[in-house]
Amino acid sequence: MPSFSQENSKISVAINFGLNGNFNVNDYYKNPPGITFYDKDFIGTTGGAELKYRLSQSSNITLGYMQSQNSRVVNFFGTNNGISLDIMDFTLRHKEHIFYAGYERSLFKHNPAFKIQGGIYYVRFAMQEIELINNSINIWERNKVNAGMNELGVFMGIQYSRKIDTHFELGIQSRIFYVVTAVFLDQITLTPTLTYHFSKTKTKK
Repeated sequence: MPSFSQENSKISVAINFGLNGNFNVNDYYKNPPGITFYDKDFIGTTGGAELKYRLSQSSNITLGYMQSQNSRVVNFFGTNNGISLDIMDFTLRHKEHIFYAGYERSLFKHNPAFKIQGGIYYVRFAMQEIELINNSINIWERNKVNAGMNELGVFMGIQYSRKIDTHFELGIQSRIFYVVTAVFLDQITLTPTLTYHFSKTKTKK
């Protein structure tokens, strides 16, 4: 009778969640007219998931999605041109929706725990802002639909991970994202990762 055994397939899924540092949230015109609230906190959160396909024992291609959020709580009481503006405990948010494709390879031939990564990404921004300029009060979210807030970029990173059982790997990774189409440094991330390797049944005679 044939017997059956399990071996890892070429497909795995990874999830991650952690911190980001976003350079874009404070990159505004520093002396705008009137009263404005644009900036958010540099440190925020990020998380996502990706599908990996193993090309060899030391390399993978990846497809993934990531969302980051940086926020700031605003409190303000004042006037401009005779118009009063009162804001109490209002949270402004900056979100980035990132879709990416990449390549991953073991950094050392005899130690697959360390990997280097790189690829391209498409990002859609959602940027909340408040303005009191002249006689206008503007409270809005600039995004892809109303302001064309989307760009293309490249990323690179490094990851360390170790197997914790037959199917799972636990690790930590750091990536840096750079927007090419608008030429600016976007963000850097530091996230723990959990990878699940699917298995397939192999028949032995």
